[in-house]
Amino acid sequence: MNKKLGEIAMDLIGDHPLYASTCGITYPEAIAIAKVVFGNDLIAVKRENDRIGNLTTEELGKELKAEGVIQ
Repeated sequence: MNKKLGEIAMDLIGDHPLYASTCGITYPEAIAIAKVVFGNDLIAVKRENDRIGNLTTEELGKELKAEGVIQ
């Protein structure tokens, strides 16, 4: 398994409320869990999470309105 993909998977599942800790989870396990929760393209999910995390409150509001999530 790819170390970078394992690190990305650990980041994703560590931030997800389903998991309190990634302690004791191997990279292959983390990748398998992350793929079940987020789909197969973990790099794209991480990239989008990072992009959203860098938005201002105003920018995020505009995106959520455009997506119909909020009015």
